Amino acid sequence: MFDQNSVEITGTMTADPKHLTTRNNHDWSYFSVCVRRPEPSKAVDYINVTAWNENATRVCEGFHAGDRIKVQGRLQKQTYTGTDGMKRFDTRIIAEKIERPRLSEEDDPDFDRENTAE
Repeated sequence: MFDQNSVEITGTMTADPKHLTTRNNHDWSYFSVCVRRPEPSKAVDYINVTAWNENATRVCEGFHAGDRIKVQGRLQKQTYTGTDGMKRFDTRIIAEKIERPRLSEEDDPDFDRENTAE
């Protein structure tokens, strides 16, 4: 038996992704995805995502606030001390695959099957 750290979410970009470059010239970006919980809950979760290298460039060039996005990756948790001296925790997805999800009736209540190209 082996450990597995794998996660997949589909949701809506809350803002345009932020693009940065490390001192070693590696591209990275971060963004947040709003994901609705299953019915009957009306709650949503805001999931932070970090993308590296090609995924960072791809998300910054192809996705914007309000776009639907599908992210596959792994969870990463970090602990740090804030400037106020308080211990803080950050849990986020490290993206391994980013794509635009295919729309279906489940994803979009305004889905029109007759006018959708296959």
